[in-house]
Amino acid sequence: MIVNCPKCKAKLKVDDEKIKPDGLKVRCPKCQVVLLVRMPPQPAPPREERYAPGEFNRKKILIAHDGEVIRTAIEDILKEAGYEVIPASDGVEAILKIEREQPFLALLDVALPKIYGFEVCKQVKSRPETKGTLIMLLASIYDATRYKREPESLYGADDYIEKHHIEDSLLLKIRQLIERSGEKPEGRSAEKTVERPVATPVLSQIMKTEEKPVSFEKVVTRGELKEEELSREPVPSHICIDAAAIEKARRFARIIISDIALYNQRLVEEGIRNDNFYSLLGSEIHEGRKLYNSRVTDEIITHGDYYKQAIDEFIEKKRKTIGHA
Repeated sequence: MIVNCPKCKAKLKVDDEKIKPDGLKVRCPKCQVVLLVRMPPQPAPPREERYAPGEFNRKKILIAHDGEVIRTAIEDILKEAGYEVIPASDGVEAILKIEREQPFLALLDVALPKIYGFEVCKQVKSRPETKGTLIMLLASIYDATRYKREPESLYGADDYIEKHHIEDSLLLKIRQLIERSGEKPEGRSAEKTVERPVATPVLSQIMKTEEKPVSFEKVVTRGELKEEELSREPVPSHICIDAAAIEKARRFARIIISDIALYNQRLVEEGIRNDNFYSLLGSEIHEGRKLYNSRVTDEIITHGDYYKQAIDEFIEKKRKTIGHA
């Protein structure tokens, strides 16, 4: 370190390693003035980097969902309640942002791309620096009339919420999680949060839509969160299939498989370990296939079996996580 003598302005070289916390006395060789030299204060780290591992920001909530519309709708609810929202669109991004941002709560869609939400949950809960993160899984319930029970396992998550209950129950569930964990939130009071839920047009429309039977001509996708008319007329072979339509079919297949996994964990793991996944879950897979075929166009079905691809990709990923070669 180089310091200037306040009297004669001479430049003095001081060994940083010799400077103690309370300073170091140095005599100027030119004018004999004794100086007290201290290390300069270190600048504070950026706000987002001030949280050490395990020290969570009680105002931050991460939302991981690949549907921008529903992600934004949930953001609006949480911001209105006083929370800071961190968005993520896939499982990998969710893990990285949970490690970096240290939110106290992560809302994870079970059908996340790249890494399924429940697998993200298992990874987050297994790491010392993030295991204290509260996690709530967002389930789609692809056939609401079929599932009238709790999931078999939450994969280490602290709670779950079904899509059609986001508007009326999300803030209440968050409050209950906070109370169970013994933490005090930095958002608004529980009374205001519960009694004044935010009514977003998007989520209100979804709830109304899901109360009606789904016809073969309409589809409700979580990414779009609205009904879309799908033509059932065949497309001429020379017309290319829209890449967005293919991605939508892949996403819908992933939604179905993720719900099957959430509500049938024991059978899923047993089927993968014993290589009889399709036989053990035959009924679930068949029901999912019927729903998938009813909500995608004939040209997509002809173009590729994205439903089976989703199942095979899921099995392959699960094999790696449960140690089955």
